[in-house]
Amino acid sequence: MKKALVVFALVLVIAVSIVAGTLAMYTTTISDLASGSVVAKEFVFLEDGLDSFSQDVKIAPSETTDPWTFRVKNFTGANTTDHGTVSQTPMKMTITLDVGNIVGATTGTVLRSAIGPLVVTVKEGTTEKVKFIGTVSGEDANNGIGSVSFTDDNAFTADQALVHTYTVTATWPDGTPVVDNANMNHGSSIKVSAVATQITPTPAG
Repeated sequence: MKKALVVFALVLVIAVSIVAGTLAMYTTTISDLASGSVVAKEFVFLEDGLDSFSQDVKIAPSETTDPWTFRVKNFTGANTTDHGTVSQTPMKMTITLDVGNIVGATTGTVLRSAIGPLVVTVKEGTTEKVKFIGTVSGEDANNGIGSVSFTDDNAFTADQALVHTYTVTATWPDGTPVVDNANMNHGSSIKVSAVATQITPTPAG
């Protein structure tokens, strides 16, 4: 059996040698047989232009402000039909709600101290996404100052124009301490920010 394998191997070597020698007589060059390039995918994350937030909205105990609305989208056009450029990457999104003192835009000086017991809620449709609860007593009292956030892990699908619409309301719960807050020296700044991040594809296998 070993002898047969040796002979077979030898025959293969000879055969390959003959073929290689024959091909060596011909030379053909194909220039630029294949070429390519890569370009960055579109990554689009914008405010949709609807922002109904107002300044110096007055509130008293047991009251809730009218909803403020904001939208975010993953395309450059006017709407999901006339969408222009759409993000080509899937994205997750984190929205952060910051509540605190009202400060001067240039000086950073506190103009009004935050309303301690204020509750601020962010909803998408009827679904509550995140809520900030102001507290004025106890070891963990935040005196109406703090930050909360939520993440939508599948906010946007690649190549699909989408809009997310959110509402924000502020409530001063009835029965909460008011003596130190019910005057013009108190007011709360409410800010919303959003960050979109490309979803990393899961390796195959």
